[in-house]
Amino acid sequence: MLTMFHPIVVASLAWAAPVVGQIPLRAVSHCARADEVAQVVRFQIVYNREPDFLSVDPEGRQADSFQFFLDTMPGNQGMCGTSPYAWETVIRGEEINFDGEVPVRDHVRGPSGDPRSGGWGPATGAVPYTLDGNRQQFEVPFWMLNTSSGKFRYSLELCRYGMLTDRSVGAAVAVDRHHDATGARAVALGARIRNSLAALTALAVTACLVGWLALRWRRAWLGLEPFPGSPAARAAAERLILARPRTGPAAPRGAARVCADAVMNHS
Repeated sequence: MLTMFHPIVVASLAWAAPVVGQIPLRAVSHCARADEVAQVVRFQIVYNREPDFLSVDPEGRQADSFQFFLDTMPGNQGMCGTSPYAWETVIRGEEINFDGEVPVRDHVRGPSGDPRSGGWGPATGAVPYTLDGNRQQFEVPFWMLNTSSGKFRYSLELCRYGMLTDRSVGAAVAVDRHHDATGARAVALGARIRNSLAALTALAVTACLVGWLALRWRRAWLGLEPFPGSPAARAAAERLILARPRTGPAAPRGAARVCADAVMNHS
């Protein structure tokens, strides 16, 4: 007689199987943040290495995969229930290789006839994901997850070619909008402070330059030095250049005049 096993049982039996040719995929961290205002749950997984969701073996098994088993109906068995098949919703990272998205399946309505489903329920939809190195993120609407509040517990399982390599549990947490808003205000305040400091620095430099120029003109007005740009100032600059010690051949007087003019033009 042919005996049928549920996918979660098969995955559990494969827990101790060796994973060949690659470091076993494990979750360094994971979270599910429920946003009641936007009515979405934002999932994030940080892996111990970059996963390969697109390669498959000759049997069609995905190289690396994940599955979230969600207990979105507390009291209706679920994670703490007696049945191992009581998860109401399954997020099937096992099916990414087909369409490049993450399908969500409703197990409350029973097994699906879809050969991709792995024995789980019909799909309620699929969502895109982002993968930045070893960090994966995606968000799922409440309605796809059989939840109206975004409150649920979950189990996360990772596999390598269908063999279980890691399992962990967690619970969705509500988005702390006050904390997020405070953080955004702090970032904006920091930007304003940086801009103000830059403006004050520019103002101080300008004030120093104006003060120096004013002092030069005041000394010239009092006769303590020639006016900047005047013939007397050029002659003084020329004398200063000619008085400097030189190690090479003496420069012609005309060259000194050119240098003096250049110095005064920049004064």
